[in-house]
Amino acid sequence: MIHSFSNFKIFRHCQRKWFYESKVWCTNTKDPFRQKVIMLSNLETINAFRGQVVDYTISKHVVESLNKRKSADLKEALAFAKDIFDKRRKFAEAKMYKDFSIKKTANEERYAALIELEFGGGLSESDWEKAWCDVETSLTNLIENHEVMSVLKSANFIKSQLTLNFKHDDTSVRCVPDLVAFFRKEPPLIIDWKVHFAGHRSYIDQLLLYAYALKECKHLDTFNQYLVSHDILNFRLLEYQLLKNVPRHYEISPLLLENTKVRLSDEIFKLKKAGADQDYDSLKIENFDTTFNEEDCLNCPFQKLCSNDN
Repeated sequence: MIHSFSNFKIFRHCQRKWFYESKVWCTNTKDPFRQKVIMLSNLETINAFRGQVVDYTISKHVVESLNKRKSADLKEALAFAKDIFDKRRKFAEAKMYKDFSIKKTANEERYAALIELEFGGGLSESDWEKAWCDVETSLTNLIENHEVMSVLKSANFIKSQLTLNFKHDDTSVRCVPDLVAFFRKEPPLIIDWKVHFAGHRSYIDQLLLYAYALKECKHLDTFNQYLVSHDILNFRLLEYQLLKNVPRHYEISPLLLENTKVRLSDEIFKLKKAGADQDYDSLKIENFDTTFNEEDCLNCPFQKLCSNDN
């Protein structure tokens, strides 16, 4: 069992979806049903699609430029993003994700699968134009935010999608922050990007867990030099609502840190009680409840499987 913030978020919203993604999903399986679950698990909404393009562009273009001591050029970033956007659109519209021989990990630039194309009435040209506009707005807001960019430029090293593994209550926990900026004389900065229309909800709980993971992870030899002299209470946390251009800074207090540990223990307990530490073959799908939220069902990649199960 490997616990993660996103994993428990799925469990909290719909245990059946969690079962598909955490227990049925299996790499290198020849079982047709489990292969289908793998394919379906890649489906996402058009809103998630645009967010993924933004994330990929920041990771592969903006961060790489900053680590080379080059300024992030907006025109170049948008050109990079548009290329990725178009490749993924073409891939999704052709439904190439149904070809099981095409692995997502080997086709990051072009791989995409959309729920609206698989189950819904499709996407209009205006839907695609709106999605691109959101990508363009998000990247523009970031690169033209002089405060955030100046901090990132001053970092000794920036790492996007840094996998942090550690143990809590004898259980493996995995966290993958969007970005961590490391400094020699200052505490690290952990950033979580969001590309949401409303952007009202706070994600401090997610950032606190990332901070705890960064301090507890024992496999960061490359970055330990930037961490050893800094107390976790001084780690800096930033949630950036890119579409709304709203950066939110959070501080870590002893109470918030303790609450994070308690909450993590409670989540692990609930998952184990449901059978998260058991093998797929020993679990029964009917023991995992479905959500009562109809909107969650409409945006779920397993909606047809789920209806068949019932």
